Amino acid sequence: MTVRPHSNKLAAQPVPVVAAFMIGVMGIAAVAFACGRSSEPLAGVASSAPTTSPVSTVALSPSPSHQIVSAPEPRVKPMVAYDGTSSKLMLFGGRPATGLPSMLSDTWMWDGNAWALSESAPGPSARAGALATYDPIRRGVVVFGGVAANGDLLSDTWIWSGQSWTSARSGPSPHWLFPGAGTLAFHEERGESILFGNTGAASGPTQGPLTFTWAWNGKWVEKVPSVAPPFRFGAAMAYDANSKRTVLFGGYQSVSPNDRLSDTWTWDGASWVKLRPPTTPSAGPAYAAYDANARKLWLLTLDGAMWFWSNGDWTRQGVFAAMTNRLDATLLFSPAIGRIVLYGGTVVSSSGDVVKNDLWAWDGNVWLQVG
Repeated sequence: MTVRPHSNKLAAQPVPVVAAFMIGVMGIAAVAFACGRSSEPLAGVASSAPTTSPVSTVALSPSPSHQIVSAPEPRVKPMVAYDGTSSKLMLFGGRPATGLPSMLSDTWMWDGNAWALSESAPGPSARAGALATYDPIRRGVVVFGGVAANGDLLSDTWIWSGQSWTSARSGPSPHWLFPGAGTLAFHEERGESILFGNTGAASGPTQGPLTFTWAWNGKWVEKVPSVAPPFRFGAAMAYDANSKRTVLFGGYQSVSPNDRLSDTWTWDGASWVKLRPPTTPSAGPAYAAYDANARKLWLLTLDGAMWFWSNGDWTRQGVFAAMTNRLDATLLFSPAIGRIVLYGGTVVSSSGDVVKNDLWAWDGNVWLQVG
C-alpha cells in the first residue's frame, strides 16, 4: 500500500471540479448557496424566517451568571470535539474571523461552565478544517488533516490525550481533504473511527472525485467496500447505537440547487448501504450527533430543522430560527452535560455573514444557549 503525501497545495489544484467548491472551502462558504442572496432559495429553506419552536437561553449549572469572561475568538472552521478523558469540550485552531490570511493553533477546553486556554505543549501546526472524533477505546481525540495558512492540504494525524498532543506519524494515511470534503465518527460496534471523504479531484472528464473510507484503530486501515456514497461536501455523519451503524446524510456537490444531496447511507464496519427512508430531510449541508442518554440520532439541516432517526426513517421535531443558515458549525454529544451541543459556525444572511463563537445545548425539544 502506498503511503500518501502528508500535504498538498490548496492553491495548486488545476482540476475543474475543484473550482466549483472553492466558494465553500475556506468557510464563509456558499454565499448564494446558503441564504437568500440568490434569486433561487435553498431547497427546503423558507424565504422568510421559519416557524420556530421556542428557543431559551439558560445556564445548565446553578451558576447565577453565564457571561463569557474568556472564550475562543470567533473563527472559521475550528476543530471541535468532546474529550472523554478530561470530560470537557475541546477546540483547536481555525481561521480568525477577521479574515486575516493566517491560521490559529490554540487549544481551548470548556468544562460545562467556562472556557479555559490550555497550556499544553505545542501540538498540530496552525490549521482550519481538521476532522476530529473521540476514541474511547484508546482514550484520545483523533484529529486528521486540515488546511494550513499557506494553502497546504494536510493529511497528518494527531492524538489529544486530555492534557497533551502526540503525533501519529507511522504507516499509511488517508488522502488529504479539502475542508468539508470528509467526515469522521467513532463506530462503537467495531471500536474504530471511520473517515469518509473524497480526493477533490475529478477521476475522469465526466466523473466526480474519488471517495474513500478509512478506519483508525491506533493506525489507519483503508477499507475497500464494493459500493460507496458519491462524493460530497458538508455531509453529516454519526454513529447510531440503536442500529449499530454509522449513518451518513446529505451534503452537496456544487453550489447549484440541483447538486444538493438528501440521501441516507449506513456503514456497518465493512459495507456502505444506501437506504430509502419514507421521509427525507432538506437537501444540502447538515450536522449529526447521537444522544447517548435519549438514545436518539439527531440531524440538524441548514433550514434550522431538527430531525431524529428511528426505525429506518427521519422524523422532524421542529424548526429553530437560531439554527438557520449556520455553515461550518459543529454538532456533538457531551456526556458531561448529557446533551447535544452546537458550537459556532458562520450565520449567512443577505445583510452579511457573522462568524459565531456561541454554544448551544439541545434538550430534545428546544435549543438552550449555554455560552
